[in-house]
Amino acid sequence: MRSRADLLLKLYVVACRRGAEIFGESYLPADRSVRILSIPTLAEKWYMEQDSNLPY
Repeated sequence: MRSRADLLLKLYVVACRRGAEIFGESYLPADRSVRILSIPTLAEKWYMEQDSNLPY
């Protein structure tokens, strides 16, 4: 099993719309996409709409 801490960090930072700030200008398109598509807002909405009876 391999650790993917670097990938998790990058995904987390991009999801928080701070990729360009931390990893450089090449992450600016990803930051813009996350903001334009309102991904954090949608994720929270979808999480709240989940059926609480689903098995995890």
